[in-house]
Amino acid sequence: MLNLCFFVLMAVSPFVFILSAVAEELKWEDVAYSQELERNKFVWAESNEVQKAAYLELYNKSIQYSLKNIGKPIKELDLSEAGPRIAIYHKVTFETISMLYREYGDLRKAAEYMFQFWGASQGGLAPDMLNADANPTDYVISNYEDAGMYKELSVFYSDAYKEKMKWLALGTDIKLLKIDFKKYKQNWPEKAEEYQSFMHNWRRAKQLAKTKKPKPLEPAVQNHEWFYSDRQEEVLKALEYYQKNKVQFMLEKALAHKDPIVAEKAKEYLENLKKGETNETENKKP
Repeated sequence: MLNLCFFVLMAVSPFVFILSAVAEELKWEDVAYSQELERNKFVWAESNEVQKAAYLELYNKSIQYSLKNIGKPIKELDLSEAGPRIAIYHKVTFETISMLYREYGDLRKAAEYMFQFWGASQGGLAPDMLNADANPTDYVISNYEDAGMYKELSVFYSDAYKEKMKWLALGTDIKLLKIDFKKYKQNWPEKAEEYQSFMHNWRRAKQLAKTKKPKPLEPAVQNHEWFYSDRQEEVLKALEYYQKNKVQFMLEKALAHKDPIVAEKAKEYLENLKKGETNETENKKP
């Protein structure tokens, strides 16, 4: 797997961010890296479901705003809406969306948007990439691998091979590569190793595509996506999850849902939570 540098807020550390009293007030500074602590303030692996939902809401807001502003220079955006993470880019592209979905926790969508970025750049050098010297083909491969999307990856490798050869042709003799690989390796050992690694990974992807399935989303991420689904049954699944995990502010959001069945179910679940809190209080009395 290619080693690409991605800033991931969900890194594990011993510090647990304590969410403010009102979950929906979570701000970007609440999840940022702390120079004083030398670690992220927010720790996904050690956070409860309320904290995770607030984190996902924060990123979802950034994703939706960025999707509406594809192609625009970052300097023209409202970073209070977009979030500070996209400030590392010159303008909003599908690579930007891929990065946001990666940090949100949906590696499948991160891979899909990186593939769209590759398509928009026609698979060659992409001047709008964060790393202008990088090859977007490699980024697509890495994202597919991280998401466990080997079926899609094995298909993509056919196009990736053409792009890899173009990439190698920029500074080496690819005719020699095909005729006399041993001599090619003597002249360009690093490129030869890169080519061999590529071909090995392609064969590996074909094999894994037969047995491996994409990695499932974590429950918190899956239910957050269901919450915004157009399918009623998925939204109801999310509400049930939020009731079970006492994520009150998400249930309160659902009260204004356009689907009256969803809104009514949210009301029912909120009443259940209040009853549960009342019972807990009564049980604690001496």
